[in-house]
Amino acid sequence: MPPFSMRYDQNTLVLTTPALTLGFSLEDGGLRELRRAAGPDMLGYGAPMPAIDVQLDERGWLAGTSFVRYLRHMIDAAGDAVTLVITIGLGPLTIDDCFRITGTLITRHVTITNVGEDTVRLHGLRMIWPWARVGAFESCRFDAPSNSVRPHVPLAVAAQQRRNVLPRRFFAPGLRDNLALERAPSQGPGVLALHDPAGNEALLCWFFSQARTAQPQIDGNNLALTLIHEVEIDEWLHSEARVDVANQYLLLLHEPWPAALAALGRTWPLCGLHPPVHPVGWLRDAAIYETHPAFFGGFAGLAAALPGLCRLGLNTVCLLPVWAFANRKDRIWDGNWSGSGNPYAIRDFEQIDPTLGTADDLRALVAAAHALDMRVLIELPLEGCAADARLAGEHPDWFCTDADGQAMPISAQPDLLAFNWSNAALRDYMFDWAVRQYREFQLDGLRLVAPRMVAPLRHRMPGEPADRERAGVLALIERVRDALNTDGRGAALCGGLSGPLYSMFHDGTIDQLAHHMFVHLALNRITPAELGAWLEDHARILPRRAVPICFTENYQTRLINPLADGLRGSRLGRMLLAGIVLCGFVPLIYAGQEHDDPEFIGRVLRARAQHAALRHGSIAYNRLQCSSTQVFAVLREAPGEYVLGLLNVGPHKHTIVVSLPVDQIGLADQTYELFELFEQRAWVEEGRRAWARDDLLALQITLEPFGAYGFLLRSAVADPADPASAAGSDSAPIDDQRLGEIVMPALASPAELGLGVGNGRRTTRRRREPGDA
Repeated sequence: MPPFSMRYDQNTLVLTTPALTLGFSLEDGGLRELRRAAGPDMLGYGAPMPAIDVQLDERGWLAGTSFVRYLRHMIDAAGDAVTLVITIGLGPLTIDDCFRITGTLITRHVTITNVGEDTVRLHGLRMIWPWARVGAFESCRFDAPSNSVRPHVPLAVAAQQRRNVLPRRFFAPGLRDNLALERAPSQGPGVLALHDPAGNEALLCWFFSQARTAQPQIDGNNLALTLIHEVEIDEWLHSEARVDVANQYLLLLHEPWPAALAALGRTWPLCGLHPPVHPVGWLRDAAIYETHPAFFGGFAGLAAALPGLCRLGLNTVCLLPVWAFANRKDRIWDGNWSGSGNPYAIRDFEQIDPTLGTADDLRALVAAAHALDMRVLIELPLEGCAADARLAGEHPDWFCTDADGQAMPISAQPDLLAFNWSNAALRDYMFDWAVRQYREFQLDGLRLVAPRMVAPLRHRMPGEPADRERAGVLALIERVRDALNTDGRGAALCGGLSGPLYSMFHDGTIDQLAHHMFVHLALNRITPAELGAWLEDHARILPRRAVPICFTENYQTRLINPLADGLRGSRLGRMLLAGIVLCGFVPLIYAGQEHDDPEFIGRVLRARAQHAALRHGSIAYNRLQCSSTQVFAVLREAPGEYVLGLLNVGPHKHTIVVSLPVDQIGLADQTYELFELFEQRAWVEEGRRAWARDDLLALQITLEPFGAYGFLLRSAVADPADPASAAGSDSAPIDDQRLGEIVMPALASPAELGLGVGNGRRTTRRRREPGDA
């Protein structure tokens, strides 16, 4: 049992453990003091405020309109933890705010009880750490890794943000759904951190639950930041009924920022995060082609195009949904999401879309891919289905309903009805369906499209808990994951959301946030150094995370980032694709990109396939000194292989000097040449073709505007045993004409594939029908 002490200091209750001191108001129960042993106070740099707020039916948020009153407290010590429960009254509710202290880690849990006579409906809970600051105002930094926030934002900037005002560009380079912070833990880790590099003090606050989600928020007063997690609740409470709200966490450390992130990583298992121990090995080597068979006239047309895609360097095909959907034109889908229909609005999960071909045609497509050593994934939508779907008529209880008992559409996709995942029969059906698709068509894996929110809010009768609904989709994903694991074929389960809630069940996740940050780099919204710091923190915020998959364009960029589709074939688009590969992401190419820029795409994918450093090598950001702030530099290292990646994000051709850490990486004392992987040629800089080891400490290179380069460091003396230097090897220089001769004959023409390339956009030719002229 750890020792502790309690004292009363005016109107404050102060709890002291060997590691921490916390102070609570005896008026409203709010937090007033927080410090490490012998450390500075980190709270209270603003007007006193409650630490809890509740949104209640039509009354809204209560703390601003109702008197918040401290009622009592209770303390207990057991094992290595001290637990303090602060009970407050708020309107018709009593709230137990429980703090379990283990060392410098605080686990916070809230229980809400309705002590009024009337049934009430809860809509939200805010868990608040008021007016926090770490160290001196001038040196304090704010971080929210794996969000749209810039890395290491000065507190002077962050404290200008207001909770109900759109974040400014100097705080976040771009927003998603008008937010800089991702919903936790489905879309992001939800970590809000303050740290002081001068004093190595750090405060990290986050939220994790498998049953609920929360929206991270901050509120500044120009001097400090209030850290908030707004938990999404939709609960009816009878009189004397109670509801438990899952955990918020807080960790205080005396460590530099990288060490603080490492310490945070060690706490995730304590929160219930269990990432996959062994994601399937082949996924790290994948180069994914995302498409709908309709773009090729159906399954047969796509099968005919596979050899060309394979020669381009693509080895995995991911199909968008292929089942009968709400087809508004009753002919093969032409890519018009509004005019022709949404392929995710499935009408019949048991019927293949007849305009694409038959089930046998789909099997033939998969067999053709396997004959080329390619793999095939199919996307399975778990958000909902069409309003006139067979399931909606046969099983209305499988869908979320409103107060009138009517099936609810998904807010972001109104042509889809939302599934009610608390229904066990729905989970059983969808599990059986998903596994059947995988086995019947001999697929190599599945990509699941799960709801951004664990499940949509829906009307519930009093006493009906929300936890089952919100956790139901996770239970389904875990069952599918286990089924694929036990199948023995090395199948991959991928997901579209990269937050810890879903990624712990997936082998790979689509990293939309990384896509946005690369685009922000191209548009000069963030600097190369900021991108490097963001990627570094992004990679280490979660332990052993699923394989990250990134893209310059995919089927959703028309919604999440329309500008990205307009970059296709441009210098910026090339730079982004190269950056994604240089930074270790599995690349995803969307249908049509291969026709707009086949040469460069082929070179990048070819280089990645040939060099382990680009697929499995260690990654070092911001470790190379560079004379230009407009150049992004990354160093990849695998046994016996070093690749220097450079992106010139400036609009001018210029000569830079970059310093390689030759001593740190143990580079041998010999003469080197730079083999540029994307152009497949030895680099010549002002007539110079070779550099001694120490010359690499001040390497001079001339870069084209928005140019992307991957330099392989190799011996300047040709070694016949080295395939990278042997004549006729895969790494032999290939010019544009030769690559075109290799790639383009294998690719059917745009007309043959039913793909138009006018203005770089996709059009789809209708499949020829019997009786057509």
